[in-house]
Amino acid sequence: MKDRFPIYILLMAVLVTTHAQQPQNDPNWQTVFEDNFSSFDDNRWYKEHLIKSADGEGEDPGYYLPQNVNNVAGKLVLTVKRDTLWHSTECHYFDTLAGYHYFSSASVVSQDRYRYGYYEIRAKLPVSDGYWPAFWFWAQDDTSANCWYNELDVVEGQGCYPDSLYANVHWDFTYPFEGDHHSPYVHQTDPTNYHWYGIEWDSLYVRWYYDRELFHIERNNWGGEGIQHGMHLILSVSLNPYGSPYNNISANTIFPNYMYVDQANAYRLICDCNTQVYDILDFSTYSYGVKKKITLSGATTLPTGSDICLRAVQYIELTNGFEVPIGTAFYADVNPCP
Repeated sequence: MKDRFPIYILLMAVLVTTHAQQPQNDPNWQTVFEDNFSSFDDNRWYKEHLIKSADGEGEDPGYYLPQNVNNVAGKLVLTVKRDTLWHSTECHYFDTLAGYHYFSSASVVSQDRYRYGYYEIRAKLPVSDGYWPAFWFWAQDDTSANCWYNELDVVEGQGCYPDSLYANVHWDFTYPFEGDHHSPYVHQTDPTNYHWYGIEWDSLYVRWYYDRELFHIERNNWGGEGIQHGMHLILSVSLNPYGSPYNNISANTIFPNYMYVDQANAYRLICDCNTQVYDILDFSTYSYGVKKKITLSGATTLPTGSDICLRAVQYIELTNGFEVPIGTAFYADVNPCP
């Protein structure tokens, strides 16, 4: 099958192209949730209480404490601070033995698992040596027989390099020991302010967004299959692992420090994948969603000054007589159905 890419036509004075439409201006998406963190929703999230690596190498040297997660003035606040915490059992990762933690950190995880869709947060990330804030997807089970570990990182910050943000995908049988992954990154402007961090994920592609602008696309076929199973959403702020060659805790590291999140949104495409559309006579009554295929001719009239988004599984065909009026934006995309 040949690659198919979206068509975007905006007729003003000239013809231009732009990035894919997003749920805020595309009626083909439906809302799963929009959380403004006016309070903590225990039905949607839980606060992690987790032992990591007890002042050793390989993972966050802090201990995730539920009391480091708070809602303040319509914001989710995740705190990292100096602490002295002892645990007497083996750690969660790598069977690290009992020991002291000298920091505590914070993480919240979605109660449900989520699969294909568009996910975003609006957040302000901590700036200081050693900090490791993240918005990511993970589930340790429910992978295929060929792929025991999958992870999608919407954004990972490095506190000492606040103008460089990473987005990662981890997959396949050998991670984390041999590091099967891709790591696109984006330059962040004004790192001390709030920004949108988003991802669009379907069975064929993963697209990363910064401030709702597309900055990277990957085919979702890593290891021959990609990441196709549901995973938990995680919002976390941690400290970089000891032994890391960069972004280490230093004498200049600020404690305490915080990650602020004031919005988290999740959307999925409306799927109507058995319906064939032959012309749209009235867009005000059109039932949006991903159709099987769409054919438009001169019988279809786009409203002048409108912003029209159409999606289909097989194709969107524009035949003789179809026109886009000046001042009208028209976007067409081919999408898989889950």
